[in-house]
Amino acid sequence: LLNSGVDGATLIRFGAWSVPLVAEGEVWRLVCSVFLHVDLMHIGFNCLWLVQLGPMVEESFGRSRFLALYLLSGIGGFVASVLYRWHWAAMGIYTPGAGASGAVFGLIATALILGYLRKFPGATAYREGLLKWAILGLILSFIPGVALAAHLGGAVVAGVMALFLAPEGQARRLPKRFWLLVEVVCLMVIGVSLFAAANNIPAILTR
Repeated sequence: LLNSGVDGATLIRFGAWSVPLVAEGEVWRLVCSVFLHVDLMHIGFNCLWLVQLGPMVEESFGRSRFLALYLLSGIGGFVASVLYRWHWAAMGIYTPGAGASGAVFGLIATALILGYLRKFPGATAYREGLLKWAILGLILSFIPGVALAAHLGGAVVAGVMALFLAPEGQARRLPKRFWLLVEVVCLMVIGVSLFAAANNIPAILTR
């Protein structure tokens, strides 16, 4: 039951991405896929990471910047996966992609950067512990069927953003109204993408 999985056609129906569909202009799938998962084990592992890292990152960055980090690292991970799987599509392999793993690895990268930017009691142990988990996650990314490109892409995008968005970074100069606008834009992007997915379901069923 835990790893029984959802078939590819159902994932596509509800908004998962594939190279041909993204190439046709259905870029909203890169957003919807962040909120879709293949099976219970998939969503379980991601939720475990989110419960551990999410509150800490949100407390450090604030709600608006946390949302931007999470969403853009998830999208960035899938962009990397699309580019990586482009040659698969040329061979007729159209494996769909979904999951929050890119965003989760983005949070891992963000937490690591916070650990190195800040000096606090136990910082060394914190960094070493988190680095071990990050290395373990990277090793598990090489398991067949796991999207290594999405993990790396999400980590890189969030890592670059974290250097700028962290309280110690340049983003501290931006007014709060700007971040409220960013939050609204992120929510609008998610809403529009989910609406596109909802409208797409009946269209696929009639094909």
